[in-house]
Amino acid sequence: MLNKFFYSIAGKSTNETIESLIDELLRVPNLSPKDRRDLEYTKEVSKSGGKYPSKRYYYDEGYEDYGSTKSLQEITHEVSLIKDDYLKEFLTQSAINAINETKSSAEFIEQLRKLALTETEVDEDTIGAFTAQLDEEDKIEIDTTHSFKAGISDVDQITGGFQPGTMVAICAYTGEGKSTALVSMVFKNIKEGKHGALVSLEVAPRIIKMQLFSRYLYDVHSIQVTPLEMMNGSLSEDMQDKVNALKKDYNEFLGNKLLILDESFLSKDMLQDHRLVNRKYAELEKFLGVLNFVAYDHIGQIELMFKDLGNTSIRTFTSAGKTYINSEGYNPTTLMCVQANRQGRMRAAKRDGKYDLQAISDLNETERSCSYALFFFTSDDMKLLQETKITLLKHRFGALITEPVSVNFNASVFFVGEEVENVSFGEDFSFLNDSTNNFDTINNDDFDDFS
Repeated sequence: MLNKFFYSIAGKSTNETIESLIDELLRVPNLSPKDRRDLEYTKEVSKSGGKYPSKRYYYDEGYEDYGSTKSLQEITHEVSLIKDDYLKEFLTQSAINAINETKSSAEFIEQLRKLALTETEVDEDTIGAFTAQLDEEDKIEIDTTHSFKAGISDVDQITGGFQPGTMVAICAYTGEGKSTALVSMVFKNIKEGKHGALVSLEVAPRIIKMQLFSRYLYDVHSIQVTPLEMMNGSLSEDMQDKVNALKKDYNEFLGNKLLILDESFLSKDMLQDHRLVNRKYAELEKFLGVLNFVAYDHIGQIELMFKDLGNTSIRTFTSAGKTYINSEGYNPTTLMCVQANRQGRMRAAKRDGKYDLQAISDLNETERSCSYALFFFTSDDMKLLQETKITLLKHRFGALITEPVSVNFNASVFFVGEEVENVSFGEDFSFLNDSTNNFDTINNDDFDDFS
C-alpha cells in the first residue's frame, strides 16, 4: 500500500508536512510490522541526514515502483487513500471474525454495530470546532430559547431554564412527585415547541400517554379528568364522549413532538458507550425532526436491570447529552428521575422539606454528573393541599434554592408549578471566556522539492 508514497518522497529533502503524514501512517492500528519498520527508518534517516532514503532503498526492501506523485496535495491525498485501505482491511477481517465467532444473528448485528463505531483520525476542521475562542455569534448569556423550562417560577428565574447539553436530576422519595414533575415539565416544553423522548422505566408507555392527555385536558380545555378515570371506565357517559371528542385535538397538538419508549430502547452495550447512545438519538431525531430533550424515568431501574453496571449508565447518558448535536446545532437536555433514599427523606421531614445531596448518594454519579439537582418533598397533608416543596441543591451556573419553597402540585392531572412568561438572569458569565487555544494550520505550499 505504501509503494507510491515511498517513491514520491524518495531522495527528497525533509519536510514538516511529510513528517506529519508519516506520523499519521504510524498511528494506523493494523499497519504491518514491515511497513511500520520502514516508515520508522524513513523518519530516522530524514532526521539524521536531512533527506529521505533513495529509491534504491525502497526497491531493495521489496516495494515495487508503481509511480510517484509530484505535489504535496497529491501526496496528502495518497496518504488518505492508504489509510482508508488499511481501515477497510481491518473492517473486512473483523467482519469475518464476527461471522466465525458469533452464534446468533443478534450477536452478529451487535458486532457489526460496534465496528461501525471504529474511530478515525480527527481532521483539522473538527479540531477547530473545539477552540475556546468566541465566535461572533456566541452569546454571553444563558440560552433561554433552547433551554428546557421547569415551569416553576423560582427555578426558571434562577436558571433561565435547564441549558442544552446539561443533565438535570429530578429527585424525590417514592410517590412524592418526581414522575409527576417530569410529565409536567415535558408537557410544558412540548407546548412551547420542543421535541424529545421520554424513556419510561417504571410504567407502560400507554399510561404515560394517559398522563399527558390528562394534563392536556386540564391545561388547554379546563377539564379535570385523571388517567385512572379514563382507563377504568369510571367517567360519566357525557364526560366520556367529551374526552373522546378531544382525542383528535390532542393528537394534532402533540404532532411528532414526543416519543415514549420503554426499556427495550436500552441495551447493555449502549449503556456503556455514549457513541451507541448517540446513534439511538439520531434514529429518534429522524422521527422528531429535532431532539431537544431526553428524559429517563427513573434511572435507578437501570441498576436493577443490569446489576453489574453500577453508575456507568448515568455517566454514559451524561456524555451523550454533551456530545450529541441536534439538527438545530444544539445539545439535547438530559433529565433523570432519581429516587431519594429513606434516610435523606427522614432528614428532610425533620427540616420541613429541606433536603441534602446525601439523599441521592446511592447513585453518587448522578450528584457528580448533573448540572442541576432539583428536590421535591410532598407529605400526605401537602398532597391534600395540592402543594409540594422544592429545593435546588445543585446549580453549576448560579444561585441555589436551599430553603424549601412551596409550589402548586396537582398530581391527579400532572401539574407542578406555574406558567412563566418572562425569564431573566443576572449572573456574571465572564467564566465563559477564560482561555484561548490557537491551532496552527499546515501550509502545503512550502515543499520546495515538489513542483
